Amino acid sequence: DVYKRQGANITSSSGNIQITTTGSATTVVTGNVQATTGSIAFSVGGAYSGAGTLTAGTTAAVTAAGVTVGGAVLAGGNVNYTSTGSLIQNANVTSSTGNVTMSISGAGANYTKGTSNLAALQEVSITSAASTVNTTGTGTISAGTVRLTASTGITSAAPVTSRGLVAISNTAGTATVSATTNAAGNITISSPTVTVSATQTTTNSGNITITPNGGAYSGAGSLTATNGTLTISGGTSITPTGNLSAAGNMTLSGSTTVNMTSITASSASGNISVLAGSNTLAGVALTIDRTTISTSTGRIDLNATSNSGSAIEIFGASGGGSPARVQSTSGDIQVTGTSTSGSWGLVLTNNVDITSATGNITLDTGVRGLAPGNGGTTNIGSTASGSASGNITVLADRYWWGDSTTSSTVYKTTGNVVIESKANAFWGAATAGSPVVINKHTFSGNSSVRIGRSTNNSALSLTNGSANIVGNYTIHGSAITQDSAVTTSAGSILIDPSTTYVGSGALTATNGTVTISTGSSVGPTGAIQAGGDITLSGTGTISNITGATLTSTGGEVSLTSSASTVTITKAVSAANIRVESSGAFQTGTERIAASQDIRIETNGSNAAVTT
Repeated sequence: DVYKRQGANITSSSGNIQITTTGSATTVVTGNVQATTGSIAFSVGGAYSGAGTLTAGTTAAVTAAGVTVGGAVLAGGNVNYTSTGSLIQNANVTSSTGNVTMSISGAGANYTKGTSNLAALQEVSITSAASTVNTTGTGTISAGTVRLTASTGITSAAPVTSRGLVAISNTAGTATVSATTNAAGNITISSPTVTVSATQTTTNSGNITITPNGGAYSGAGSLTATNGTLTISGGTSITPTGNLSAAGNMTLSGSTTVNMTSITASSASGNISVLAGSNTLAGVALTIDRTTISTSTGRIDLNATSNSGSAIEIFGASGGGSPARVQSTSGDIQVTGTSTSGSWGLVLTNNVDITSATGNITLDTGVRGLAPGNGGTTNIGSTASGSASGNITVLADRYWWGDSTTSSTVYKTTGNVVIESKANAFWGAATAGSPVVINKHTFSGNSSVRIGRSTNNSALSLTNGSANIVGNYTIHGSAITQDSAVTTSAGSILIDPSTTYVGSGALTATNGTVTISTGSSVGPTGAIQAGGDITLSGTGTISNITGATLTSTGGEVSLTSSASTVTITKAVSAANIRVESSGAFQTGTERIAASQDIRIETNGSNAAVTT
């Protein structure tokens, strides 16, 4: 209390200054205190405040029942504030060679900073053991390491610059980061709930790690790990609305939902992994809305699980706007959507591009299946102006093309394309038991295309599309309808119906064969042309009607019915023509021409040839 009355300056040019009081009286420092080469220490029984400055050649320390820093503090060594009450910093505090430590331990005692600055060559550490830490205003925090630790919540609203680590953590409540953070080392944020609304950047090899322990992450703040990794995991929902960027790996993981809306998430040289949902979640687990996820050389893994909603929904802008993009230059892309009931494994709505220039693409959508081209164009492999060489594999027990006149799906790659069920057979399209309709699909430049497993006994319908590929084209199903045209420049066409085949799509194997066999009736209405053999066979009626001319430029045309009739009503041309019919054989007026042999066997039934 004596020092309060004097309000005088205290100066020591070569020694230390120590002031100790007992009792609960407040110590108010109104004069300046300077120890030119020594230390300054206040140990007071009550609170400490005042506008007097503290200038120490070595260390400065204040221990009190509550602290208000009203005058600037400058120390050559460490600065330590220890308070059992709240600590309010209203003036700059600086350590030119050491640490600044502010330790608050009282129940309900918090730390608050406004426009004042806080700086240390080594470390700034602010701890509120039983309450909150609030750094607000324009005053900056700058140090080699910055640690903000609280019990019930943290507000980091002051710009932070660190030559090393920035660590923000609290055990209860929310960590709100609303000012920029720049760190040469790592940035770590750990709290039950985390909100980041300002830019967070690491340089050198610093990583960004955000852990919403059992709670949510959200915020429009962009996160950039310039030469490191970026991880947001350990919480329930993850909802970034700011851009995400890393040189290394990027991981987003939420036990309920991950929602990415109108952002970019990119890794320059690492992998990107997004994990969402659980088998008890009701609703969509992973939503990618007008967002671009991209890597250069790294792999992209999107994995989501839902109990009663779609596992993954990817949306481009409506009305033909910019697409949502999942893209890599040379990395593989794996999308795994698991929905146990009610909806889809993966839904692709409006314009969506899933592309990799040289990596493989796998869409594993399980029991609930895939709905591409829903109200827009889905590009898988490459866009129209790009190129791809990897393989594309789709695993989907259900497959549905969408329901809009603007719907289309393009598989463009020089690699192989496989669309098959994860089980032995497809079980339907939008509803169980309905034919799988592959409508408005384009297959472009593929080494091969296969639709359906060899065990598939579900109906398939391919309409309003086209396939212009290099290698083999293979379809397995029960009743197969091929109304889309198919051209292969170096491969063969195999259509394997276990029951019937019909189709108006022209089938052209320029240097290969065309085979439609193993089923019952075969009745193409589109022209069939091959450089090699053309084989139509089954147990039922074999016929070529309407526009189904059969032309082999270098092989045989073979028409075989093991238990019914063969009818030729359109022109047939080949080196050799062979007809085997268990029942009657009939022709129309079209020309049947062979450069070598024509052989017709009717197994005792009538042959009616019209000329």
